[in-house]
Amino acid sequence: MAAAATPPPLSPSNRMPIDQFDKLSMIMHIANSLSIVACLAVLTVVYRYKHLHTTINLLICWMIGTKLTMSLVMVFGTLHPDAPHALFSSNVPCYIQGILTQFFGLATYSWDFLIALHCGLIVFSSEVPHRRWLVYYHMYAWGVATIFTGALFVVQKTLNRGEVIGDAVLECWISDHYKKFRIYFMYVIVWAHYIALIAIYVAITWKIKQVFAKNATSCELMKAKLRVVYKTVALGVGFGIAWLPGTVSRLYPFTSGGLDPPFWLLATQCAAISSHALIDSIIFLFFTFYQFKVETAKDGENSEMVIYETVPSQIGPGYISA
Repeated sequence: MAAAATPPPLSPSNRMPIDQFDKLSMIMHIANSLSIVACLAVLTVVYRYKHLHTTINLLICWMIGTKLTMSLVMVFGTLHPDAPHALFSSNVPCYIQGILTQFFGLATYSWDFLIALHCGLIVFSSEVPHRRWLVYYHMYAWGVATIFTGALFVVQKTLNRGEVIGDAVLECWISDHYKKFRIYFMYVIVWAHYIALIAIYVAITWKIKQVFAKNATSCELMKAKLRVVYKTVALGVGFGIAWLPGTVSRLYPFTSGGLDPPFWLLATQCAAISSHALIDSIIFLFFTFYQFKVETAKDGENSEMVIYETVPSQIGPGYISA
């Protein structure tokens, strides 16, 4: 008598109880929907008010734009055809979602790093950081995303373990056949950027302390720079908080003998990643409206922040546009 055929292994999202999967999906829907609204609010505010048309805010808008795309990609949860309550029977939407998740995930955190780098140029330079730097910023952000997204398909061709894009529980992304490359091609890159970002802000803090201690005549300008740094540091802190649960969750199978992460860890990862764009948008809007309040309180007088947020053609020598 012929032996019964071995059924194919369950996809990751099918290995968990359906009630847990539904809870994760609800978190994804709610958090990403709120993130979409918040990102659109930021882009609208910056577009509407010309005094916000500065280089640093332009970089933040590119970051917010990539996070908006990520939220749009992830708002439906995993699009794998074998997932519970699958929206599609074809694997094509899953493949598209996986590629976009990888590409815009890397681009998003490249922009986080570039914002910190631009702040470093602002603080350490005595001249206006020229907007020609934007070309190099774009080359870096989209270049990193392209290289490590394309590398996935090189790995698929080389190792030949099946499709490199598949069900990753919360979304379609790098499949279980290539689990280690979730670490190599995403989390290692993310944390390398974060370490560099922290190093830049430490150097900025050191520089600002030096100026305040030795050169009183530059203090007013440095205070103006410092306000912009506060905004970007807050965004950088959000970066770390968002990615820490995801890193622990993705490393968990390698430290637990192949076990899936516990539900509480997946829920924390889901909430942190899905609400990252929402948190960044709230931080940006808070600093923007705080700035407006400061300007209003001065009864029409130019504060350091007003001067600092002006485009280069409108300011005199020695001031730097953010």
